[in-house]
Amino acid sequence: MNIFKKIVFALSLIALSLPAVETFVKFFKTNKLQGAYFPKNKPMFSDSAWLSNSYQKQAEEYLTDTFGFRNTLIRLYNQIDYDLYKKLHAYDIVVGKGNSLQATTHYDAYLGKLDIPHYNFDSLTFKFKRLQDTLQKLNKFLFFVIAPSKGCYALDKAPYWYNTKKKNKSFYKELTERFTNKNINYLDFNYLFKNNKNKKLFTDYGVHWARFSVVKAYDTLLRFIEHKSCYKNLPILKEYSEKTTRTPHQNDIDLTTSLNLLKPFRYKKRFTECNFLFEKRNEQKVNLMIISDSFYWLLNSYGLAENTMNEVSFFYYYTTVYKNTSVNNISQINLKNEIDNSNVIFIMATLTNLDKPGWGFIDSAYQIYFKNNW
Repeated sequence: MNIFKKIVFALSLIALSLPAVETFVKFFKTNKLQGAYFPKNKPMFSDSAWLSNSYQKQAEEYLTDTFGFRNTLIRLYNQIDYDLYKKLHAYDIVVGKGNSLQATTHYDAYLGKLDIPHYNFDSLTFKFKRLQDTLQKLNKFLFFVIAPSKGCYALDKAPYWYNTKKKNKSFYKELTERFTNKNINYLDFNYLFKNNKNKKLFTDYGVHWARFSVVKAYDTLLRFIEHKSCYKNLPILKEYSEKTTRTPHQNDIDLTTSLNLLKPFRYKKRFTECNFLFEKRNEQKVNLMIISDSFYWLLNSYGLAENTMNEVSFFYYYTTVYKNTSVNNISQINLKNEIDNSNVIFIMATLTNLDKPGWGFIDSAYQIYFKNNW
């Protein structure tokens, strides 16, 4: 009995000591945690830091952030909570009906529950309309694209505990009403997707539109440009076919990347992949300028715009500019030159980003063309 107790004591001591040893020796290699993460830096010791108690606080935070097996233990904790209670520890991600993954801010945006500051929509749409009309005289087509929201499309898959009743008028409703009243050019993919729910245009495990649905959405966007502008005979979707697969593309499961579970996430639904071909119908050179949130990356993943337009410049949240092979900060860009070089310009944002439509582009462009009215 004494030998048994000694063995148990020794094993317990080893188990308690291992994390401390691993903190400094790093015997095992573990993957980093995914998602937004700001690592703590090792504090520098000084008399002043010690006496002010700041060193002790920073050292505690650093050791808590770097102790041995931390990442593995966090994943184990997350896995237990998910397996037993369907509870996730990733920001804004919850388990919805049918074991789907949902982002609550997208529900909040559609139902008018986002209580955050926003642009003055009357002033913004006034400026947009003036810009639209001015650029039209220069044979440039400016319009707004509302990207689809899973919060609207998959409202029926919200968790049982989530209140799906509308609270206030959403930013989406506020803007579309003003767009319509002021004859502003806009394409509402959110409306189109909501009325085609039978086509599975979002996956159960992603927050962006399903990768295959982007192809038809882009074809719709080109037809919209033809209908509303002077640019005709743009490339058209000539061939299209679908197939199901068990192997997902990363864009279709983007809600799973920050779950930090111990085991790989199991997908109970198949995914749709597609083959397609856009046919160019003339040699008209159209330069495209896009100001968008992350929803454009899905178009980019297929190379849709790049392979059908003469030149494409992508302003990501109007902060980083991607053009050809160069990447620049917005401060390095001459906006007037970019607009002059573009034939078609559109802003694209999903419902969660309609508090700041254009992220400053509309004000910047308005200042260029209407300096005396600023």
